[in-house]
Amino acid sequence: MKLTGGQAERFCRRPDPAYPVILVHGPDDGLVRERVERLIRTVLDDPKDPFRTSEVSVDRLRSEPSCLADEARSLCLLGGRRVIRLRQATDQATAACRNLLSLGTIEALVVIDAGELAAGSSLRRLIEGAPNAVALACYRDEGQALAAFVDQQLAERRLSLDADARAYVLDHVGADRGVT
Repeated sequence: MKLTGGQAERFCRRPDPAYPVILVHGPDDGLVRERVERLIRTVLDDPKDPFRTSEVSVDRLRSEPSCLADEARSLCLLGGRRVIRLRQATDQATAACRNLLSLGTIEALVVIDAGELAAGSSLRRLIEGAPNAVALACYRDEGQALAAFVDQQLAERRLSLDADARAYVLDHVGADRGVT
């Protein structure tokens, strides 16, 4: 399944356990990073908890294709749901992800982050078509979405801008959520 915009935001607030494998991808690296962190925090208070989190690299997948599925099957000795994170995934991770998705039950939250993946990407097609996975597309803020994001950030910080300053900000940010 593929989610964008408001659907993706709602999913990040309350991930559906029916979709334990989540691909977060797109041209907006800052938004990808923000959503990955939010998803991880729905399971872990401390994202660096060495007992409940594990990071897998694409390099490790090349040498150990089954490691992603092995990590997802591993239980935490202290209890609680684990988080498995695959960083900077590319189509080279497709075989390992196919193996992961074929598992009967996945108790862990598996978060896969990637940059911009073309619509024809084998990894993206696999995740979007899997019954137990979801792809969250992260596109750059533009127009109304950018204005709403800037207004939200200002309000959270109890700041305000006059009309000229707001127009200047809107003209000079938006290429990446992290920069904005």
